[in-house]
Amino acid sequence: MKKLILLSVMFLFFYFNAQAQLKLGVGGGFSFIQSPDALTNQNGLDFNNEYHIGVKAKLSLPLLPFAPAGFINYHMLNGEGSSVAGNFESKSNIISLGLGGEMSLIPGPVSPYLSLDIAMNIINDIEVNFNNTNSTISLPGSNAYSDQSRFGLGLGAGAEITLLPINFDLQLKYNFINLIGKKSGEESIGILTLTAYVLFSSN
Repeated sequence: MKKLILLSVMFLFFYFNAQAQLKLGVGGGFSFIQSPDALTNQNGLDFNNEYHIGVKAKLSLPLLPFAPAGFINYHMLNGEGSSVAGNFESKSNIISLGLGGEMSLIPGPVSPYLSLDIAMNIINDIEVNFNNTNSTISLPGSNAYSDQSRFGLGLGAGAEITLLPINFDLQLKYNFINLIGKKSGEESIGILTLTAYVLFSSN
């Protein structure tokens, strides 16, 4: 009996390993900064509709609707605003490294899915060009987010269009950037992303 169980496990392992399909590719899209006001409104940094680029890997397993996935996204933040001292331009970036999974709803050449992931988000220094001088200054609430790592959650939906060996992956996702690790008084950062990936299959 033990030998039969062991042989069955070995068969399943080698079968899934042989049939598994790794998909890897690059993409980009829009980052819509939803909150907080300190980063989005004109009295803050005025980050709003921004851009991101990234890479994605996904492992499709036979007979299973669940696919593990990982990604790295680079959000480029640029804004402009005004204060009592005059106008300024601001810029920063957020690097997101995430792992999660996607649940296929309908198999086929066009396959919609739901996604869930956790990510480490590195929020880099906020650089402000104020009166033609580059400096890091403290606007209302902005210094709380500079040069910090936070952990967050992503919830999304998408669709994968299969045209072997190329797959097009379209995804809409809401990212809770700093759910874990916030300082006292730090407001939550929310980013809605719309991303298109081009994925290449391993077989």
